Amino acid sequence: MSYIAIARKWRPKRFEEIAGQKHITKTLENAISRDRVHHAYLFSGPRGVGKTTAARTLARSLNCEQGPNLDPCSVCSNCLEILAGNNPDVVEIDGASNNSVDDIRDLRESVQFLPTKSPKRIYIIDEVHMLSKGAFNALLKTLEEPPAHVLFIFATTEPQKIPDTILSRVQRFEFKRIPAKTVTSHLKSICDAEGINVEEGGLQLIARAGEGSMRDSQSLLDQVISFGGTDISLEQVSNALGLIDRSLIYNMLEGIVFTDANKCLHAINIVYDYGYDLSEFSSELLELIRNATMVQLTDDSGQFLDISDSELQQLKTIANKTTPDVLVRSFQVMIEVHEQLTHSNRPKLVLEMAVARLISIRPVRSIDSLIERLGKIEGSPRARESSDDPLPRRGEQTVKKKQNQTPQSLIKVQPKPSVTQTSVSINTQPSKQQSTIQPPSTQKEKPIQAPTKEQTTQEKDTPPSKDIQLHKKLRETKHTPPPAPTEMSPKDKKMRDTHYSLFAPIRQSLVDLGSINDVLANHSCIIEQKKSVIKLGISEGFKLDHIQERLKSKEVRELFSQHFPQSNKIIPIAKPKNSIFESYQERKLRQREEQRYAHTVEILNNRIYQLFTKQIPTRFAHFTLEDEHPHDQS
Repeated sequence: MSYIAIARKWRPKRFEEIAGQKHITKTLENAISRDRVHHAYLFSGPRGVGKTTAARTLARSLNCEQGPNLDPCSVCSNCLEILAGNNPDVVEIDGASNNSVDDIRDLRESVQFLPTKSPKRIYIIDEVHMLSKGAFNALLKTLEEPPAHVLFIFATTEPQKIPDTILSRVQRFEFKRIPAKTVTSHLKSICDAEGINVEEGGLQLIARAGEGSMRDSQSLLDQVISFGGTDISLEQVSNALGLIDRSLIYNMLEGIVFTDANKCLHAINIVYDYGYDLSEFSSELLELIRNATMVQLTDDSGQFLDISDSELQQLKTIANKTTPDVLVRSFQVMIEVHEQLTHSNRPKLVLEMAVARLISIRPVRSIDSLIERLGKIEGSPRARESSDDPLPRRGEQTVKKKQNQTPQSLIKVQPKPSVTQTSVSINTQPSKQQSTIQPPSTQKEKPIQAPTKEQTTQEKDTPPSKDIQLHKKLRETKHTPPPAPTEMSPKDKKMRDTHYSLFAPIRQSLVDLGSINDVLANHSCIIEQKKSVIKLGISEGFKLDHIQERLKSKEVRELFSQHFPQSNKIIPIAKPKNSIFESYQERKLRQREEQRYAHTVEILNNRIYQLFTKQIPTRFAHFTLEDEHPHDQS
């Protein structure tokens, strides 16, 4: 007997065996038991999550000789024929190859015939979104009022391509991606039944690589078994699937958290030498940073992470050494780097230079904690004595003492008699403290000595302290806003916005197609549109060869033909420097600069800020408005 792949051999035969879709299987079971089966269903969701399996199970439940039955017997002729795919009353149609109007007309004719030996005649149309517009229109009437013995089951991975007129005539079920833990437990049961031993963590790697698809995960398990035999190690799983070693990703995260550049660069070198895709490495690192952030944010992070318990403990050990703001900023840096890696000819250099940015990230302290700390420094006696600050603290009046300046107590002229003097003359037995008091008239006044010529010359030649210079410079500085954004005439603004709105819908479609179209989606714009020709302006720094290659792809051509049916030629050119038209990224940059300018002007005109710059202590004199983030300036 020929070998049967694991995905086919272990395909579920009952509703309860379909993993991760309890919300759908329960609904279908209730519909069968209560005799409320609809005449048309639409199963939509990612690949390999059980759409076709659920359709076949529903067909067997309805056409079983002992049914309708929630648990098909799998021994009668109808059940066996449906499992084998040769039952005359259950017709499976591939929508990708039978998508014409003629195919649907043939289907409409066959619908009129009664089933051969089953209660229902069931049509399962897979990839139904591939049907042409004419085919969908030809199916409308039959789908709305089919014969009582007919049941339609549609399956698709792209429900957004199905017309609303079809969607309104069917019951729609959304299949979800299967959680990694559910996939792992299912693979574990298959390995136990097949006599396969996989090292702990290996099945988690396979489930993660399957991306929520049970069929993909089973196919990967089949591949790993062919590579490693019956006793499979974690390293064999990584090598068989071409996955990046998880220890390298954790080494990279540890280097970021502990600011160890050597550890980060060493991990990058190993990944590069083994020939792994650095873009995939950055994607795995992004996911790991996200997982570390989740560990920091909540104690019950296990429900949000698809990782093993041992890996979760390792992640907690690393994450507890840093703060969430460091991880969030590291994630933002890696998002930018990941986008650059997909288009760079030298990805290793880009990732290595990103290490310098990642290890320089430090935890952010709140304004309140800084103010409290500065208050303690201001109030300490040592700081007060050693400070040259010319500005007194609020509510205090101090006088700067200069060298050889005469004390105020020595230049008093006849002080008024104090109350203590009167008390001395009344008491016959004065206290020791009173007896020691001398009348002010008896105190000898020290003569005032004028500073010598040498002292005056020395005082003039002494340069002012650094703090005094900084404070003087701060007082003389005129805080002016940055240059205002370039103004544009209303006519040019309208033309710019019109061309941008023309390209906006197709840009979103390009983004949905994947990151390979990022340059075309985010760094290009329509600069001219004539009858059948569209000229795309490409931002400076991007190669036209890459854009031309993407424009030749079938999926991109179809998008442009849908949005611009009259145009049959697209010409990419380098956008002129003084062009009024802008791409998506250029528009975002312009809007950010305009917001920054408005925010800075608002701060400079604020009376509180103006008073702050006048009363600011000397140690703040290094702070300016040239910060990168305008919200930090307030």
